[in-house]
Amino acid sequence: QSNLNPSDDDSYNTGGVTRTAGTRMFVYFDGDYIHLEQQIREGLAYLVLSNMLYGGFTSSLKNSTLLNLPEWYTEGLISYLSRPWNPDIDAHVMDGFAANTYKRINALSGEEAKIAGHSIWQYISETYGEGVIKNLLFETIRSRSVDMGLQHVLGVTLSEFTKNWQIYYTAKYQNTIAAENIEGTPIIKSKKE
Repeated sequence: QSNLNPSDDDSYNTGGVTRTAGTRMFVYFDGDYIHLEQQIREGLAYLVLSNMLYGGFTSSLKNSTLLNLPEWYTEGLISYLSRPWNPDIDAHVMDGFAANTYKRINALSGEEAKIAGHSIWQYISETYGEGVIKNLLFETIRSRSVDMGLQHVLGVTLSEFTKNWQIYYTAKYQNTIAAENIEGTPIIKSKKE
């Protein structure tokens, strides 16, 4: 409900984006129960991740200066936890690799960072196993560094890891991207939002 103890205008959610305020989560129901479930999963993943990264909701401001993770890491993890790999995400990732969008992973922001991050967590799950994700998350929090977390859990540096990730998806999409370049017309067009 939009009238449930609103404290300010930011508490209202009219755009369909899951928003949180402290321990409260606001979702927008557009009549699609699948979309509602995805928003709830996304909001819960965000709340749990924030709690893990910043040590609780009351101390988040104090601890936020100690841990600064790239957007692909956090938004990608939330996306990975809240929705399974699907053809839409697959098409966005393939378009990103076809256009060389993911060369500088830490410079990505917004939807690009979210999709690239989702593909990174999917890669970790498929290559190293899903159980490694929690170890990687805890080690990143403990060492306060993505690079150190990767080194301790996977045995590779961040630059080696991103290179392996790029090789993995380039090989996966190699035939489709080659066919797209030969024909001169894109096979899949990404949605511009």
